[in-house]
Amino acid sequence: MELLRQMVSLLPDFEPSSKPVLVGLSGGMDSILLADLLSESGANVEAIHVNYGLRPESNEDEAFVRQWCDDRGIRIYVEKPAVSSVPEVGVQDWARTFRYNVFHRIASETGIDDVYVGHHADDQLETMILNLLRGTGYAGLSAMNEVRELMRGSGVYLYRPLLRVSRKDLAICADARNLKWVEDVSNRDLRYARNAVRAELAQMAPADLDEFVASATELSTNLSHIRALIRSAVENATSLLIVDLKKLSPIIRRWILLEWISSHAPEVPRRKGIAQALNRLIDAQTGKKLDLGQWEVWKERAELTIRGVPANGVSRQTKTSLVASTTSKLPAHTEDDESAHVQDPVDLDFSKEDTVECVMGTLHYCIVAKPEHIVTESSNIAHLAIDDLSATFRLRPWRSGDRFIPLGSMGSRKVKRFLTDRRVPSHERKHVPVLEKDNTIAWVVGHRLDEQFRVQDHTRFVVQLTWTPRN
Repeated sequence: MELLRQMVSLLPDFEPSSKPVLVGLSGGMDSILLADLLSESGANVEAIHVNYGLRPESNEDEAFVRQWCDDRGIRIYVEKPAVSSVPEVGVQDWARTFRYNVFHRIASETGIDDVYVGHHADDQLETMILNLLRGTGYAGLSAMNEVRELMRGSGVYLYRPLLRVSRKDLAICADARNLKWVEDVSNRDLRYARNAVRAELAQMAPADLDEFVASATELSTNLSHIRALIRSAVENATSLLIVDLKKLSPIIRRWILLEWISSHAPEVPRRKGIAQALNRLIDAQTGKKLDLGQWEVWKERAELTIRGVPANGVSRQTKTSLVASTTSKLPAHTEDDESAHVQDPVDLDFSKEDTVECVMGTLHYCIVAKPEHIVTESSNIAHLAIDDLSATFRLRPWRSGDRFIPLGSMGSRKVKRFLTDRRVPSHERKHVPVLEKDNTIAWVVGHRLDEQFRVQDHTRFVVQLTWTPRN
């Protein structure tokens, strides 16, 4: 019974009135034992079974699981994928993705926050070996986490409380509890890499295998702690100081860079090539970037900065109707063209109050009474002098060669130089819009009004412009 107490100690304490937890119940020994132990620990257990329909015994396994749950008063959900969705190759990877997607959907629909699966120490060892065969780094050797968010930002968590317990000890415990389960005969199919690894491990002497499993568990646990430490240091950082990165050894720097990327963009593969590209970016010239799909990493003067790729286009929205117009497509741009288009130009009608949503923020404008004194505490608010309400003003991205006369200055300056001198990061600089009239820039939005458009005594109309940048 000492083994049973050890098993139960790995499980959380549950209050009788606690919310349900969802258990992935295949019908195999590990999942049956997990569900049984969770119930004994006081959890309000609900189960989910995926019948892939890939084996002749699939329906029998489903019937067994349904009956097992019915005998214990456990609510069960059963999911079956469409036969047409099963791929010809990569079936196990597909099944894993399908299974976790189902777990997440059922948990979300039922308001369940915690999902439990019965992975154990032998599963962990097999995963580590498979990752080694694929050329993994330290993250692959840390293998499966005991706790992780099922889907990024979902608030639903996946738990593996038996991950440090061997299959042999689980079987002893299951036998002691007189549990019955089903055996998946496909686990003997050596066409699957995991099964081939398992068969090789089975050839080891039992004592040697026990030591191997224990050593792998300790290594995985230690690496998981190191990974968690690195993740906690970088997960909330949108920038990393280059001077600090250069102080690190290449291996540690690679760990940090990959963990930094995966904390923001978990969909980006953890590959050596990504780490190498990030290393090259450290020594690149300011303004260079690395495209990572929906994310970009920019080389600034003193740091690397990561940001999501802005949504395409510009939408207009009036305060009265709140009806957005069609979305404009983004023109193509090159990495080195800082003035690359971030939106199509938009003509503004200052005769009525309106709001325009841009890639980097929202511009609101309206006619106001001419103030006696203009005092603004923010560069995001400007007062524009115009003589004719029918005049056409246009909001567009700044272009190379654009010049304006900054308010309070005597001569003109290039917009690019102005933004650079204000230390606007390059990944933000290319998205700064300008307001122009007849090819003359009236406002570098969110930064400085042009001297020619400042309010004077003879000004007929004053337009108040309010820029709200996106966070």
